[in-house]
Amino acid sequence: MQKHIDEKGNIIYGDLNLQRNLRLNFSGSNNIVFFAGSSVVNINFIGSSAVALYRR
Repeated sequence: MQKHIDEKGNIIYGDLNLQRNLRLNFSGSNNIVFFAGSSVVNINFIGSSAVALYRR
């Protein structure tokens, strides 16, 4: 499983190459998103310290 961290401490777990038409926006900090398999999603984290799981 790949792990990606941005400058605000937001973390993405999963293979981003499997995601189709992914739109991911982090306005806050210290958010975590997990991708299991492939997904077609539009995600907006407008706060901080949230966790999301997308599984397909």
